Amino acid sequence: MDQNTIVLHLSLINDFGPVSIAKLVDYCIRHTIALDNIYAFTINDFKLVGFSAEKSQFLVNELKQHQVLDKELALLEKSRLHYTTIVDKTYPSLLAKIYAPPAVLYYQGDGNAMINQCALAVVGSRACNSYGGQVITQLLPACIAQGITIVSGGALGIDTLAHQITVDHGGKTVVVLGSGLLRQYPSTNRRLFEKVVEKGGSIVSCFSLEMEAFPGNFPARNRIIAGLAQTTLVVQAAEKSGALITASYALEQGRNVAAVPGNIFDPLSVGCNNLIKQGAYLVENPIDILQLYDITINKNQLQNPDLLVETKSADMRLTDEQKQIIAFCKNNERTVDEIMAHVQLSSEKVSQELFNLECLGVIQNNFLHWKSV
Repeated sequence: MDQNTIVLHLSLINDFGPVSIAKLVDYCIRHTIALDNIYAFTINDFKLVGFSAEKSQFLVNELKQHQVLDKELALLEKSRLHYTTIVDKTYPSLLAKIYAPPAVLYYQGDGNAMINQCALAVVGSRACNSYGGQVITQLLPACIAQGITIVSGGALGIDTLAHQITVDHGGKTVVVLGSGLLRQYPSTNRRLFEKVVEKGGSIVSCFSLEMEAFPGNFPARNRIIAGLAQTTLVVQAAEKSGALITASYALEQGRNVAAVPGNIFDPLSVGCNNLIKQGAYLVENPIDILQLYDITINKNQLQNPDLLVETKSADMRLTDEQKQIIAFCKNNERTVDEIMAHVQLSSEKVSQELFNLECLGVIQNNFLHWKSV
């Protein structure tokens, strides 16, 4: 059995996490013991590694069981998914430098997308508004044009906008899930995730393939988002936003933290403004971000339409459904029910598209009615 498969097996053992796996792997390396020898380890052998007698007995028993491993390998092959481990050269070097990196990373798509040293994590509120959409469309195209990979969590709001604009501009983006690859969450972003892979990006998870998106999974997912990037940029975050957790992980990992300031009367600005007061880099334009990567461009270059996209320009590459909604709401205010009947989409899909369009600043909500701007 090769080393990657052994680490995968260890990761599938309940209550045997990254710290314990790293401890065992390091022991084998220091004592020049082939990793596959652990299947012959006795209780005393595991105690020499530094595990308790109870834990050692547990490991001896668990390593005799191969059903879970065989099932996971079969799912990987059937679904054409991949994985890398902490003992593999393909494991992202930036992530490997953090404390207790995940022992296994499952991924779909191009694994090279997650090893780019010039990566920017973009996080923010799921309930972002048109300001957040404008910020994303103004800041990211220039970064994408300079070859920076955009990392985010695939959630609604800022995450979705960051992934979408990267795809639209031909860049590479990495989606880090809080669920297994076969239980992608949110399901409403499934088509976006497919586009990410089609354009050379990757969908990444540290969770076994069929793991559901439990709330307790997201801190681990946030650590990975920060760990894959040199800088974490926060765009719209309330005082207790999950995006601030990602920023705190970035600080712990010795990475840059940047934030976009916001309206002092907007609750979604409190988290970002506080970060800036605490010393985060203040970002007002793409140059502020690129300087953190020692990339220099001048303001004249930012006027290049290939680098900077106006929020309402055709270069947003709207979907056909979005174009239909904008056209339908152009001259008259419409209800959600009217929009659903016109575009023949489900309530869930229409709500998601309206949310995305509002974030982009091309449609606005007036109580129960929608109208194109």
